[in-house]
Amino acid sequence: GGMDEGINFGLLFKYAGKTKIGHSKEHWRFEKPDNFDMDTGYGSDYMFAMDDMSVNLWVSKNSEKLTADRAYIMMQQEYSYDRAVIYEKGIKDHKGIKCAFVKKRYVDSVTEEYSFVTDEYIYNIVIDRSFETFAGSKENADVVAFIESLEFDYNGGDEENTVDISSVDFESAGQEEVKEEYTDGNYSWSIKLNDTWEVEEYYGFYNVVDITRPAGYEADEDYDDMNYMYESFSSAVDPVVTVTVFSNPENQSLAEWASQKHKLLSQTVNPDFCHRL
Repeated sequence: GGMDEGINFGLLFKYAGKTKIGHSKEHWRFEKPDNFDMDTGYGSDYMFAMDDMSVNLWVSKNSEKLTADRAYIMMQQEYSYDRAVIYEKGIKDHKGIKCAFVKKRYVDSVTEEYSFVTDEYIYNIVIDRSFETFAGSKENADVVAFIESLEFDYNGGDEENTVDISSVDFESAGQEEVKEEYTDGNYSWSIKLNDTWEVEEYYGFYNVVDITRPAGYEADEDYDDMNYMYESFSSAVDPVVTVTVFSNPENQSLAEWASQKHKLLSQTVNPDFCHRL
């Protein structure tokens, strides 16, 4: 957590001592929870996490004068491969602004989608999280607090308690320094790297760290019987080691954790289908 030139950008928001995150040019702001971790921002697309929840917020100009009623209809349109079940939906008033929302249950996750519509902007938010039991997760206190804290009239100024990301250069701020050893003091683990491996990125969702070794060569046209990602055959796939850290509030042993996951899987997946696979 040292504040130096090589600091991880995600941790900057976690320990900056600010109480709010905002964007003065796009006029939005929200309360920063203690478990908040920023990832990156691309234009008007921002990603962050709160413990095991992945949050995506993007802003677009309301050039077509979309209404909340129309957004509500569009959010319910599903493709044939979308196996989600909508368990709650509606239009509500949020601090004088109309908000359309849809909440969906998938086999092993819950997704909430919100669309806040103003005359100038549309603020879209998608929140994804896994669950152990659906009933216990559909009303998540962190989600409720985050949604309730949203403001859409933030104009910057002398707001000393707010990190204004409109002035942050995400591309340069997110660059990682090459290290011989990666240490995560927050979760008490480290890994020794040789000269061909490097820590590529750290982001908040599930506290994942990716360690990659760039392949450094182009793939031959005949592929030489090697395996490649189906999306692209122009370059070899970089080997990646992913370290994922979860909390263990119940002090489970590895065998107990595996048994719990097996039970959850057997309750949510068709066993006949899995057997055929």
